[in-house]
Amino acid sequence: MFAELAGPWEAARQSTLRAARGGSRRRAEGAGRKPKLVFFDRLLVTLVHLRHQLPHAVLAELFDVDRSTVSEAIRQVRPLLAARGFAVPDRAGLRLKTLEDGVVNLGRMSCPRRENSRVSDPLNGLRREI
Repeated sequence: MFAELAGPWEAARQSTLRAARGGSRRRAEGAGRKPKLVFFDRLLVTLVHLRHQLPHAVLAELFDVDRSTVSEAIRQVRPLLAARGFAVPDRAGLRLKTLEDGVVNLGRMSCPRRENSRVSDPLNGLRREI
């Protein structure tokens, strides 16, 4: 995933920097402010936030950066993840990019079933006859 997203992220970053400068770079490559989070860390922060719903302030403490740095990283990486699409576990190569894709493929996806599974009745034994 890292290799797949690194190219588009770097291209978007360079485009934003070029627009902010108003043209080509004035300093040698590598000069200037260093990013507080490299792309791998930005991706990791975003994935942890999406998976565990940790607040930005907690992630900032974990990565030893400011909360605004975490917010910026998530804001930059989420569109890349959305454009990549969501993988479907039992269908190799299928990525859902829109809700419509999910609805169209809903009938084609299999739902795993458990053998001998029983649905427990939470009210069993609590019912009283009136």
